Amino acid sequence: MAIELDKLYYAGHDHGMLHLAASNKEYELPSFLNIKELFGKALKRIFDTRKPDVDPDLMEITYAVLEEAVNVGSGKISYGQPNYELAEQLRQSTAIFSAAKSLQQAKELASLLVRPDGKTRNWEEFQTLSKSIDENYNQNWLKVEYNTGIKKATAAVQWKKIEANADLYPNLKYTPSRAATPSEEHKVFWGIIKPIQDKFWIKHYPPSRYACQCGVEPTDDDPEGSVPEDIESSPGLDNNPGMTGQLFSDSHPYIAKLTPEELKFVMKKAKQYVTKRNEGGSRPG
Repeated sequence: MAIELDKLYYAGHDHGMLHLAASNKEYELPSFLNIKELFGKALKRIFDTRKPDVDPDLMEITYAVLEEAVNVGSGKISYGQPNYELAEQLRQSTAIFSAAKSLQQAKELASLLVRPDGKTRNWEEFQTLSKSIDENYNQNWLKVEYNTGIKKATAAVQWKKIEANADLYPNLKYTPSRAATPSEEHKVFWGIIKPIQDKFWIKHYPPSRYACQCGVEPTDDDPEGSVPEDIESSPGLDNNPGMTGQLFSDSHPYIAKLTPEELKFVMKKAKQYVTKRNEGGSRPG
């Protein structure tokens, strides 16, 4: 998972950060969350039970951060305001993502419990070896997911405004990236104009790659430009969040690599988690 996610998140960019243009803010992880404490509790639970699970504390780390990403990206929409339902859908969609990530992380941690010779590792060894997994999942990758989540939530709200003004501006123009090092693949999209209803905007509505800073602008200009068919969006970003209500799509490796049985388990845990939160109770343990 480490090599795969690093390649996905950081391809063409400096490791450990999103390579943003000077005019775009890179957000640090929210300070309200004690990630160290939550990870410590999860690690002890995995060591004691000797098996992976959708750990509630690992899930809390990602869920709370992505919930904040939706708040930041959507402008903290309150009940009764326009797009409140969309913001709620985006927040709820992060539950499955967070549960799947929790299980994948727990599986990697549980694999450290046994040495290559078959002997069980002690607590000190387990703690030491877990540090790199913690750094990946709960710092490096989480920061990318947080910044991407903010941009996806912003794009979702923007899409609703685009739909609302479709009678005046029925088409969208794909605008150039503002990134310091734009993706070469996306340059072929720059200037393309397609109707709002065109299927192009389902999979390629920006951001459709990690660190993508391309944009769109409504227009009444006539459609123009051809679309290359061999360009794929990044796994997890091949969706229009304004249409689907998903912050990340199910093609993300956290979800795509689950077996059918694991997916059912993850969805069950995610539903329980959201229900508890909506009731104002404690997180499921």
